[in-house]
Amino acid sequence: MSGKRLLESEAISSVGGAHCVPSEAILCAWGGNACHPDDIRECDLTGLRIHVSFATVGPRSRLKALDGLLGGRHQTADRTDLWELMAFRLNAAVKGKIRTTSAATSPTGKRLAVVADARVFFGIRVTAVGFVYDIDQSSIVGAIANGRRTARGWERQSERTLPIAS
Repeated sequence: MSGKRLLESEAISSVGGAHCVPSEAILCAWGGNACHPDDIRECDLTGLRIHVSFATVGPRSRLKALDGLLGGRHQTADRTDLWELMAFRLNAAVKGKIRTTSAATSPTGKRLAVVADARVFFGIRVTAVGFVYDIDQSSIVGAIANGRRTARGWERQSERTLPIAS
């Protein structure tokens, strides 16, 4: 990328065959590995930088694991021992009664794609939210996507995602 000379054995390669020095690489938020900048996409749901292999194809890239959970195409119950804690952490950002419904583990086992139901407005309306949870830090990373379930699957309620509470 920068035009610096380097040993090919030390280079970070892209899917398309380009190379960059390790200092130019970007860390994938889901896979945890250093990636060539050409292979990085920003998740439309969370704002996290992810490798193209973990992203959906289309005009708006999304973390496949989270998109599948939100859309109901995948239902996994990974790390149920953390569900109550994740609901507690989510309640700091989204007021309401929270119930974790599914979670999928990242390849490194250090992060989870999580979907939860949040009962808001005195429990009348149910919002389906999706986020990425860092197990080691015990916190939500990136933005929280909120929407609702319809007959066609999950739909974002607004173009804006909920930022995490600091």
